[in-house]
Amino acid sequence: MAHRYYKKPSKYEEDTKYIEAVVESIDKKIEYDNKIKLTFYCKSSSGKPQLCVYWQNANLDAGDEVMLTGRFNEQRTFLCWDLLITKKAKNG
Repeated sequence: MAHRYYKKPSKYEEDTKYIEAVVESIDKKIEYDNKIKLTFYCKSSSGKPQLCVYWQNANLDAGDEVMLTGRFNEQRTFLCWDLLITKKAKNG
């Protein structure tokens, strides 16, 4: 009899946030063994840029409008689980 894999709900599921933001600047793109860590800043309502971390490759540019799904950690960094570019910046 084969066992089915059951994905447990995330312990952070209740902390999930959905945010629409504008990318202010790309900070770093670091490549590890087989992973990519992308750090970038988004405009926030407080006026201070918000640091975001995404553990996948994304074709982001400053000025892009994005929809982020994730949570804030203890240091108030936004950890992105999913990123959707809703509007690309106009290069001109």
